[in-house]
Amino acid sequence: RIIRKITAEDGTDVDRMVVVTFTKAAAAEMKQRIRETLDAMLQENPGNERLIRQMTLIHNAPITTIDSFCLNIVRNYFTDIELDPGFRIADEGVMKLLENDVMEEMLEEYYASENQAFFDFVDAYGTGSDDTKIVDIILKLYRFARSYPWPEEWFKDCLSIYRQADIDTAEQNAAIGYLFDTVRRRFKDYDRQYEKLENICNEPDGPLMYAAAVQSDHAGIRQILDTQSYEELVRKVRLLSFETLGRSRSKDISEVKKAAVKQIRDEYKAYVTKTLQAKLFTKEFANLLEDIRENKPAVEMMMTLAQDFYRRMDTEKRERNVIDFNDMEHMALNILVKKTENGMEYTKAADDLSAYYEEILIDEYQDSNMLQEAILTAVSRGKYDAVHNNMYMVGDVKQSIYRFRMARPQLFMGKYNSYTDFKEIINGVADTKSIENDIKDTKAEYCERIELQANFRSRKNVLDCTNDVFKRVMNKDYTGVSYDDNSMLNAGLDYSENDKNINKDSFITF
Repeated sequence: RIIRKITAEDGTDVDRMVVVTFTKAAAAEMKQRIRETLDAMLQENPGNERLIRQMTLIHNAPITTIDSFCLNIVRNYFTDIELDPGFRIADEGVMKLLENDVMEEMLEEYYASENQAFFDFVDAYGTGSDDTKIVDIILKLYRFARSYPWPEEWFKDCLSIYRQADIDTAEQNAAIGYLFDTVRRRFKDYDRQYEKLENICNEPDGPLMYAAAVQSDHAGIRQILDTQSYEELVRKVRLLSFETLGRSRSKDISEVKKAAVKQIRDEYKAYVTKTLQAKLFTKEFANLLEDIRENKPAVEMMMTLAQDFYRRMDTEKRERNVIDFNDMEHMALNILVKKTENGMEYTKAADDLSAYYEEILIDEYQDSNMLQEAILTAVSRGKYDAVHNNMYMVGDVKQSIYRFRMARPQLFMGKYNSYTDFKEIINGVADTKSIENDIKDTKAEYCERIELQANFRSRKNVLDCTNDVFKRVMNKDYTGVSYDDNSMLNAGLDYSENDKNINKDSFITF
């Protein structure tokens, strides 16, 4: 895409394209591949001024990681945030030592105070003879908050769960809503499994003696799925009971199918009796709300400590004139966006950069977080309206493995579900003779989703096996994507000629 863009007669200069990759190695490789392609094209067209210009500009092209891109913004606009231009970037080891020093000093001050809420919090959440558990909680909240555009607001939002613990607003309570949705998702999964179990029981060699108990369980599952409120959910789950499995000595019954039905049923039974009935749904609804209210002081102190630590770290780093990688992102955001009472306002710096950059390309988009999304949106032309959207994202939510680093695959899925399939745009064109013009007009109304369904890395038998596994374990409730024909891996290369030359005797069969 980049080569096509920069080599066209009316194309874009390479230094006017922001290309964000996940690692420095990937960025360096991409630059090198562009150089090699341009060099090969120049050998065929030695005097091409367009190609010569791109070869000159490639050295300063913003093909980089998000950290480096943000650092460049900070260095160019440091006066906008009153930052000392002599700042240095501290490595991870230095930052950990600083965190330890600030944490120790802060906790010593709290222990020396007469803050009863702090001591209640330590009693509730601390373990053992040291503060390891308390420190871990504070650091986890601190790092999670920093993955959001405005950490101070995140701290306040977290407390809203405990401030909504009123009987009249409980159904809107975030914690209760999350629990309700989680339990219903689990039952939806069991609903799908029990449909298969019923079919297995009714097969010629299936365990028909299990059918009555399986049907009874399935009826209870579907009753749970019909619930509309948390109170109703609790009541129905408490009423769930299990029939005894029937017995049969018939030798015509498949032991494999018999064991499979029993295993899934035992898992479902244990989930209901040992998790839901014995742990989660042991109290009346009003008592649950009372627990939330009673925990409010401890949670408020937890958030107060994390917020205090965040502010102390910020002060300490400014005094030492050091920043870390996360600071680069927050500083870049503060340069580009100002938070006001009326919402977000983009700065002149953001408008200048978005006017300069022709296109924003983001690789591994499924691993972006909220902070990075806000930064890249601020330098795009689509920040005011989708018609002028110039962000191009590549990713695969099935490869999202960085939630522990605060990645938000929901960002990817939000666009995947809302963007229009490019094939649908083409199919919707009325006059095929003017298809190009029609598509250009349609682009003003839709953001496009382009499915890349061909896999060039593996043979068909490997992909068939992978597809078989993924179909069974991936569904929208748990992975955010349904493993359907659009998600399936299709072989992009035919290896049949190579297979003919393989010496079969060199393989060991297990």
